[in-house]
Amino acid sequence: MLRDWGEVIIATNLVFEPLLGELLRVEFFLRCAPRNGDGVTPTIIESAELDWERNRKWTTVFAQLLLSDATRATHNRAVLQDWVNRWSVLTQNAMRELAPLFDLPTVKPHTFDSALSRVHTASAALLAEIRLGVPR
Repeated sequence: MLRDWGEVIIATNLVFEPLLGELLRVEFFLRCAPRNGDGVTPTIIESAELDWERNRKWTTVFAQLLLSDATRATHNRAVLQDWVNRWSVLTQNAMRELAPLFDLPTVKPHTFDSALSRVHTASAALLAEIRLGVPR
């Protein structure tokens, strides 16, 4: 159980949501649902996307505040990067377990690998915006 609310914010909004959340929300549900006759799911996902966008914005500001502190920036960067690295491993493992899900729809707009590539590119851009490194 996490007790550090800062780690919860970073893990959730800089790792989990940009990777696993984006893979499920956008790459699976939003892209597959309409092509398979589901017109309701995209409406629900749109609401989740608006929530995610709001969270992404304030989390970016939060991280930038921590990383621009005149006396603690170096320490804060090391802590945030450690959290990103640690939670990325767990999230990547969870993402790999979702690969079979992409084989289920009748109409497949893309492969798991292409979806994964788009998610990783977007996540790397978010981390670069904050000036944190992309975990290997």
